[in-house]
Formats: sequence, structure tokens, C-alpha cells
Amino acid sequence: MTYLIDENIGCNAEDYIVNKIKSVMDYFDGYIFYEEKDLNGNLRNFIDCSIMRVVRNILSSRKKKTDLIAAKDFLSYQGFGSRDFWHVVDWLRAAIRNNEPWLKNVDDQGRPKKLMKFSSLDQIVAEADKAMRLAAEREYQKAMSVPMSTEDEEVVDRLEDGYYVVRMLTPAALDRESAQMQHCIGQGAYDDRVKLTDKYAYHSLRDRFGKPHVTIEAYLNRSLGSIETISQIQGKQNRRPDEKYLLVLCHFLEKIGVLFLHASGIRFLHAPGAQTDVNAQ
Repeated sequence: MTYLIDENIGCNAEDYIVNKIKSVMDYFDGYIFYEEKDLNGNLRNFIDCSIMRVVRNILSSRKKKTDLIAAKDFLSYQGFGSRDFWHVVDWLRAAIRNNEPWLKNVDDQGRPKKLMKFSSLDQIVAEADKAMRLAAEREYQKAMSVPMSTEDEEVVDRLEDGYYVVRMLTPAALDRESAQMQHCIGQGAYDDRVKLTDKYAYHSLRDRFGKPHVTIEAYLNRSLGSIETISQIQGKQNRRPDEKYLLVLCHFLEKIGVLFLHASGIRFLHAPGAQTDVNAQ
């Protein structure tokens, strides 16, 4: 039996997932390594022997429909990769950057044994959660002890009720944000990107006491120097940001020409001059 993913496009779960695996791996063959060549293919290989290996096992074992749908959503929720997918990718990227000891404990094919032990996607996500939490706890005092200057972050907008938005400009700023928010923007995972100030922008919504509540990654239009696409928007511990913070952020997003399209999925689209609508579906 095959299970339809979407009757409108007329494809079944197995074919859809096989095609998605190919497109994901093609992506990591090209775009990522064009910018992060020092990863030397390790990130792609680690994704393949963790996420993709588990997904292929789901396909080959002919598991129940719910497993197939979960695998599809993990790879392609709202387009390219779910929140959990990118969380795992960030964990692997940080592990490579920090040369974690477990990377050297490999099987006879050179694959890290830690990654080969997983039998479900939930196990991979749980391991990424654990690693990022421990790293944040370990680095908290160090990150918080480093004083921030205008070279590390700059205020780009002031909002209602004392909220404001800063743009983070250095790895030290990302580390502090990561320590407070307990997610993976610090610990080396995004250090190369934050330095590409003409291509990426990293923002943080802070309250009047300076406490962060939402972290944003955006791609910039190099010719215009403005935000083109918001690629990630995360709350504490990579959770969906609280609705009240998203509502505060809407004023900032409207100013820079970003339209809030789907509140339940936190989808954004660059739309200069468009009116912000938090209820749009």
C-alpha cells in the first residue's frame, strides 16, 4: 500500500520522501559548502548517516502511515526542512566547528558511532537538545562575563513598552544570545555567517531590562542592503516564540518590509510596502 501525501499533487509518501532526500542532499552538496568550505563535506556526511539513514530505514521497513508522514514533515515542513531538521543541522555544524571528541569515535566506514546508534528521528532531536542545553549551561558564565560593545551589537529599532531590537555583529554576541536563549546560534555554529554582514543579519528582540526573547536570522539583498528573507525566528530553546513577542516584533518587521503571513507556522515573506497581518492564514 502507498499513502498519498497530497491528492492535489498526486504523489505517494515513498516517492515524495525519496525525492526530498535527493533535493536535501543536493542542497548540502552545493550551497552550504560554497560558504563553509572548511566543513570539508563532514556536515553532509553526518546528515546522511543520521537523519537520512533513519528516513531510509523508515522507507525500507514499510512502517505505518504515521511514520511516513512524520518523516515527510521532518524533511519538508512548510518548504525545506522542519524546525527540528535545522536544529539537528546546527548541532552537527557546532560539533564540527568545536571538534567534539565523539566525532573521532567512528566505525570501520568512518561514521561517528554516536550518529549510527539512532533508530528514530525523535532520538536524534533529543540528542541535539541535550547537547545544546549542556553547551549553553557550560558556556553561560563565560559568555555573560564578556562585556558587549557597539562592535558586538547595535540597536536598530526601539519599540513599544521598552522593547528594542539589536543586530548582533560578532561571535561573542551570538554566544551571549545562545547562553541566555539556550539555543544553537552560538557555540560556533553561525560564527562564519555573522561575519558576512552584507549577506546575513542576526537580530534579537530585547525587553527593557535587556533580556532576549526572540532571535531572528535573515538573508540580505546585497545590492539593496536590506532584508530579503527571514530564514529563522526562534524563541527560547528553539521553541516557537510567545505570541506577545511576535506581536511586538510585527512593528519592526513592517518597517523593514516583511509580511507576517501565517501566525501558526511563523511564516514570513519579504513584501516591501505590505501591511502586516498577524491573522493571515
